[in-house]
Amino acid sequence: MITLHHLNKSRSKRIIWLLEELQVKYQIIAYKRDKDTFLAPEKLKKFMLLVNLQYLKIMDK
Repeated sequence: MITLHHLNKSRSKRIIWLLEELQVKYQIIAYKRDKDTFLAPEKLKKFMLLVNLQYLKIMDK
């Protein structure tokens, strides 16, 4: 199973598009940016080593 950690208003929309085009099954874990600071939530930052990183996890069955 593929899991995409998606932050709204980010480039991870491109990954969603790619997965749809490849017709691959996936799940999305969605996160919302802070309204005032526009920063990612703290729980997502544990995956983000760089600020602009999309996080895609692929698990074997």
